Order: sequence, then C-alpha cells, then structure tokens
Amino acid sequence: MVYSPPLDRCSFSYLTPSRMSDSSKTDEESALNRVLQKTANDVIDVTYIEPHSMENAEVSGRTREYRSQVASLRGVSRPVAKLPPNNQPPAVMLSKELVSPADVRFVTDRSEATAAAVESMEVKHGEPLVVQFAAP
Repeated sequence: MVYSPPLDRCSFSYLTPSRMSDSSKTDEESALNRVLQKTANDVIDVTYIEPHSMENAEVSGRTREYRSQVASLRGVSRPVAKLPPNNQPPAVMLSKELVSPADVRFVTDRSEATAAAVESMEVKHGEPLVVQFAAP
C-alpha cells in the first residue's frame, strides 16, 4: 500500500505534474470551483441590481408610518429663541455698549484656561494605530 499525503484544499504547490493523476486534477478543479463559487456568492454586483419598485400597499404603509411619526413630534415642545425686544430706534441701540468689560475679562480668562488645558493634554495609545489585515 502506497502512502499519499492528504490534499490541502487551497494549496497544491507540492504536487508536480509527474505526480498528478487524473483524480487529483479533478480534485483540484473541484476545489477551485468551490472557491470561485464562494467568491461569486460573496460579491455583490451593484451594476446588476435593478431599481426597487414598491407596491402600492407598501408605499401606503410607509406613508402612514411617516405621518404617525410626524404627528407624534408635533406634541413635543421645542425651545423658542427669545430675542431682546427691539422697540428703540437703531441709532440708540447702536450707541449702547455691546459687551461689558467684565464679560470681556471672563471670556479672556476662560479662553486662556482652555488654551493651557489643551497644551497640557497628552495622547497615549496602547494599541497600534494601523492594523494590517491579511488578504484571504
């Protein structure tokens, strides 16, 4: 009885043309066909997909669902932007001081504190930022 090594389904590099028999060629072709069929099943050809046409019942169902969601949102109170009353002439409004010095000081202090906090930040990563994926 002669020992023959088991055939690997993906690699046939150890087979030489002189050692290959008709059955091993058939096995290789069937393995190749299985790989090709699996690849064909996994690939989606977007050029082949036709536009989806919906039936009237599906359209009316989606319309009903959309309208019910819009109706449920009408009951939700939204904050209304409150603008200061503008019942003074433009010349009077424009002559007023727009921002108080205390507000300017506050914004300046906060921006300096924020800049100092940003400068003191450090990013430490524990894992590689780029991961290599092996191609099948």
